[in-house]
Amino acid sequence: PEINKLESKEKTIVKHIDTPKAYNEIDTKIYGLIKEKKLSYVYLIGNSPELTTSTSRILVERLIKELSKIKSTKKLDLRGIWNIKFKKDKFMKQFNILGKNRFLENLPSKSTLMIFDDHIAILYLSEYDNVIEIKNKNVSEEFKTYFEHLWKIAKK
Repeated sequence: PEINKLESKEKTIVKHIDTPKAYNEIDTKIYGLIKEKKLSYVYLIGNSPELTTSTSRILVERLIKELSKIKSTKKLDLRGIWNIKFKKDKFMKQFNILGKNRFLENLPSKSTLMIFDDHIAILYLSEYDNVIEIKNKNVSEEFKTYFEHLWKIAKK
């Protein structure tokens, strides 16, 4: 009953963005959280450089640049779990500037799961960049727990 009360109080927002600039919307949301000093962690699971569009690479580079500005003033936990076959990719070197990477064998890599402060976002490619975003504290906490479990078994 107590959990049901908490869940009923929690507002849930679910959005599907299926446009050429879908990744830009998530990027903008993260920038907003950075500027409001409300971003404490970003966890990523999956995707591969092979499936990353040039647009999403530019957005990631911009995000890394923006995050590097606040890295010294605020503790930000930025971690990613990837398929081991991408360990030596240029993107991993970029990501290492701010965060930590770990790797798993045979990790599916057709989408990226982002978990960040009461949000999850699933980024995937079809005709356009696609994002499914869920804003819900309970859902985000569950995925954060899932990420922590994978982090413990992943290799450096």
